[in-house]
Parts: sequence; structure tokens; C-alpha cells
Amino acid sequence: MFNRLKLAPKFILILSFIFLLAIVVTGSIFANLLKIQTEAEMLSRGHLLMAAMKSVKQYTHEQVTPLLEDRIREKGATFAPEIVPAYSARQVFENLRQMPEYRQFSYKEAVLNPTNPDDQADEFEAQLVAQFRQDPDLEVVGGLHKRLGEEIFYQAIPIQITEESCLRCHGSPEKAPQSMIDRYGTKGGFGWKLNEIVGVQIAFVPSGEVIAIARKNALLIMGTLTGIFTLIAILIQFLLRQTVVKPIRPMARLAHRLSSDDLKPDPAGEADLQLLGKYSKSSDEIGQLARIFERMAQTVYARNQSFSQQVEQLGMSQKAKNLRTSVKTIEREYYRALQKKSRFLRGKSDSEH
Repeated sequence: MFNRLKLAPKFILILSFIFLLAIVVTGSIFANLLKIQTEAEMLSRGHLLMAAMKSVKQYTHEQVTPLLEDRIREKGATFAPEIVPAYSARQVFENLRQMPEYRQFSYKEAVLNPTNPDDQADEFEAQLVAQFRQDPDLEVVGGLHKRLGEEIFYQAIPIQITEESCLRCHGSPEKAPQSMIDRYGTKGGFGWKLNEIVGVQIAFVPSGEVIAIARKNALLIMGTLTGIFTLIAILIQFLLRQTVVKPIRPMARLAHRLSSDDLKPDPAGEADLQLLGKYSKSSDEIGQLARIFERMAQTVYARNQSFSQQVEQLGMSQKAKNLRTSVKTIEREYYRALQKKSRFLRGKSDSEH
């Protein structure tokens, strides 16, 4: 099928295949780059959120807790949750969520054995805690996670007990403030150990909007690439027709006529020779080939013209010879007729005498 096509359709098919392959490969590369860029953007958002919450926790631990710690240990005192860094971070985040651009974000300090039941780690968060415990050098974990039927990006860092002061409230119930026990009881949040990873600080960043923007950009890039490749294909096709296909056509016709010994000085042949003369002025390979065909055709033309003249001259000579032969035959017949008539007249004259 392909071998039966002419040169121009073959070039079109080959170019179409090449450009289609180029579009697929380029599109795949850009898709991967956009995916990396999307993940980097979501990671940056998550990192910014985590850094902000970490700063709030540090501020609470260093400046708020020392002011309220002695008060909550007084007899009859009411426990103030503001003393807990995680509580402060969560409240600040809830205020942040009032802004439209952060409404779909979520933040949690998930703990395996929490004081506040609201901080209890779910199955996914417990797996993250186990992952940090297995690799103590691991500082951050992030990726896409399906939550409530939606793909969201998460970033988590370990919650590790690095200071002895944390064990005042989470070591044993006997050492914990009575006001805290009165509020939360003794079922959770105790038995923590120094340098133990007890949970994860995790932020969930909505990925739908970012992914939608990335897909839109991918479609825009693919459309642009397709348009560019299409224009290039049309331009190459036009150039091939002008520089290759059109010069080859008169050569092909002349080669066909040479092969069939049908090269005669007719208008069609003269037109092809004129085209060859036009293309032979080029210095490229097509021009060299055109010059070769031009010389070949002119040589065969000259030979055919000479042969035609010789045949014509030979025909004229043969006609003259036939004419002379006919004249001589007529003369002989006429002379015989005269002789016969002369004998007849002499015989008649002799009979009268």
C-alpha cells in the first residue's frame, strides 16, 4: 500500500507520523514537568503552613506556657488549654481558615496516645507515625492522599518529645496538673518518653485547584505544540513540493518516455525540457540531477531529429528513384508502341504496291 503511493503522499505520511510521535513524546515530557511543578507548588504551600504552625507552637511553649504553668497547678484552678502549644496552633489555623483562599486547608496534630481525644490519629496518620519511628532520620513525608473521596496533598513532620518539660503533663498522672486531669481525665496523654515520636504534625493542602490549573496549562501547551507542529508540517510539505516533487515530475516523465523510446520533439517534451532548464540552475543535488536529465534528453532529441531527417531524405531519394524507374518504363512502352505502329504502317504500304 505504502509503496504504491506517490512521493508527496509518502512524505506527508512520514512527516505526520514523525510529528505525531514528537507531540506524544513532548506532551509526556511536559506532563511530567507540570506534575513536578504542581507537586512543588503544593509542597511549598504545605511547608509554609507547617512553618507557620511550628512558629505558633514555639511561641506558645517559650512565652505563654511559662506564664500560665504555675497558675494551672494551683488548687482549684481551671485548666487553660491555651497553655498547650498544639491547641494554640490549631486555634490560629482555624482563624486562618476564615480567609477564602485557606478555607479548604486542614491541619492536625495527630497523636497515638493523645490527651485531647480530638487529636487521636486515624489509620493513615498512625501509618505515618510508624514510618517516622522506623526511620528516625526522616524529617518530612508528603504526597497525594485520597480523603473523603478527593485527592489532597499532605505534608507531615514527626512530633517528638525533645524536652523534659513536656513530661510534666505527659509523664504520669501523678505529676500532671490536677486541673488538666479534671478536664481530660487519665485515660490518654500519659506515659510519653523523652525522644519518643508520639505523633505527626500534618497539613492537608487541597490539590484540586492546583491540578486543574496544571491540566489547563498542559492542554494549552499541547494545543500550542500541535499548532506549531502542524504549521511546520504544512511548511515542510510546501517546501518539499516546490524543491523536490515539482522538479522530479518532468524528470520522471522524460525518463518514462526514454524507456518507451517515445521521445519526440513535441510540445510536451519541449515544456519538460524548459522546466529542466529552470531547475538545472540550482546548485543542489536536484539541480545536478536536472542538468544530467537535460543533457540526456537533448542528446536523445538531437539524435531523433537527425534520424528523422535521414529517414526523410531516404524517403525522398527512394521516391525520386521510383519516379525515374517509372519514367523509363513509360518511355520503353511508348517506344515499343511506336515501333509496333511503324511496322504496321510499313506492312500496309507494301501490300498496296
